[in-house]
Amino acid sequence: MKSLKWSNVPELWQECFRVAWDSFQDSSRPVGAVVINEKDEIVGRGKSASFEMPYYTVINHNDLARAEINALLKLDKRIHTNLEQYMIMSTLEPCPLSYGAIYMSGIRHIHFAALNGRNGSMNVNDATPFLSQKPVNMSGPKEYLEDFSIVLNVYYDLTKSQQKHRRNFMEMERYYPEAASIAKEWKKTDRLDQSSHLTVGKVYTWFLEDIEKNLKINA
Repeated sequence: MKSLKWSNVPELWQECFRVAWDSFQDSSRPVGAVVINEKDEIVGRGKSASFEMPYYTVINHNDLARAEINALLKLDKRIHTNLEQYMIMSTLEPCPLSYGAIYMSGIRHIHFAALNGRNGSMNVNDATPFLSQKPVNMSGPKEYLEDFSIVLNVYYDLTKSQQKHRRNFMEMERYYPEAASIAKEWKKTDRLDQSSHLTVGKVYTWFLEDIEKNLKINA
């Protein structure tokens, strides 16, 4: 498990999950996105903000307030003139809205940590003549980071009562049963409900401990 420590997670992914954790602490869905330029510099960060108004979001209190879109809206094309060389990273596979926005932005490199069973839309690439005009390079999911992303998202859905959150939970549980099980155990003790004093690195360490414990039990 040594190689999986938070300190061994690539810095760009660390930042992506820091943004997602910030969103969770702001009572929004824990999805974070960052845009990277051709020099490997972060030039945009975005949080999910459908129900809240987290810090540094462009749009909020709207179903269009996706993490990827909030990150993309930070890019002024007068400054960022080489978007085809840019990369966007997200802790969760982009939905149809976010994928379309990424494509329209000109960015051609997408990395995502976890599959989004209900809304993921990487399969729409080449679905229409327009989407076939320019290739999009996609990479994901990412081992261990995908389960961590799902733990945070399932925990979030378990705190909500709306039917759509129930549907999200059921789809994530179908794709990631072990991660969903960890999230349910955490929710029984409200482990993340008092999150203001926690860092995402600390929560990731808890996640690894539970993964290791489950591996020993099933050995």
